[in-house]
Amino acid sequence: MLAIAIDTSIYKSDAKRRRPAFRALTRLVKGNVASLAMPFFVKREFVTKQQTIVGDAIKAITSAAGTILDNTNQADLRAYAQQVRDDARQLQTAFSPLIESEFDNWLTEVEAHEYPITLEQAENVAKDYFTGAPPFKNLKNRNDIPDSFIWRALLDIAKESGQLHFVTGDNELFDAAQAVPQITPYRSLDEFLQTKECQAAIRSLRSRTLDENIQHVQAHLVEHETDFTQRITNLLPDEMVPKHIHDELLPTVDHDATICNVNWVNSIKISFDDGTYSWATEIGLFFKLSVYCTLEYALPKTEYHMLPLDDRKDLKVAEDNEYSFGIEDDQTLEARGVLTLKLPDRTLEDITLSDSDIESLIANADYSIEVYEIEIE
Repeated sequence: MLAIAIDTSIYKSDAKRRRPAFRALTRLVKGNVASLAMPFFVKREFVTKQQTIVGDAIKAITSAAGTILDNTNQADLRAYAQQVRDDARQLQTAFSPLIESEFDNWLTEVEAHEYPITLEQAENVAKDYFTGAPPFKNLKNRNDIPDSFIWRALLDIAKESGQLHFVTGDNELFDAAQAVPQITPYRSLDEFLQTKECQAAIRSLRSRTLDENIQHVQAHLVEHETDFTQRITNLLPDEMVPKHIHDELLPTVDHDATICNVNWVNSIKISFDDGTYSWATEIGLFFKLSVYCTLEYALPKTEYHMLPLDDRKDLKVAEDNEYSFGIEDDQTLEARGVLTLKLPDRTLEDITLSDSDIESLIANADYSIEVYEIEIE
């Protein structure tokens, strides 16, 4: 059985767990070929983050309704705004346990194993804090304490399971995991799902008819490369804007920026070797692309003027305030993602398909993409 742990950043990137990769993971766990570990700090970080996001949104709704009430005497508008504000105020006292209950229900559904903090873990975190051991970036860095608790839990889970597959978007946790033979780290769920072990587990859950049909469909996919490339190109702007990007090449203090525009696609390479997660209703294909985008970020004026002229010449100052510039920066990005074909429900599982049946399925599928890794070329 595959033992899997997922870091907070991965849950945050798909809070509703509705993207194909999470659906595939759910099938693996429900099929008893994988088990999901949930460290205490991962759960608390994710739940409290969602509570903050939803709480802020409810406050914004209350405020917006109040703005309507302050600015009109029109009866219908006032009645609507009053009802919205009353409902929002009721939710302000009830939403927090609802958020936690929803996530708890999902953990129960997938039979996740929750791991509380142990005294030994706390003691080791304290030692690591003063020595700067991974995943601490340096001595006594308080911001890394949550990651250290997660790390200590992962070590215990790996010892218990023998081999742990760990999915994380955190660089320090990834680097720390690479140094431990019993932990195999991945940057995304899609990367994990592409491994031979995971693909073998997926195939073990499929019926013979379904497996034969999926192989038959995959043999046809390469003939549609031009069409798939165009679909990725068309779907890319909505998927990438406004994604955040972290790259050491960015001149900001935190090396973060936001993609504000997809200008054009330079190239797309699709892998037809195997489906990422092939089931009765969907097939995924990995792709790698080069795309020219506009990034935006804030840069303190002092740091802007300290940049070499060659680095500044292509930056566009879009906004100007007392302390910083709003920068627009055109960059060529390299991205990895997955194209998902959502096929008619259960068709692949019911009957053996002819070539014409498969062509019809491909033509009538619903298509979506997910970009999970972005860096500056």
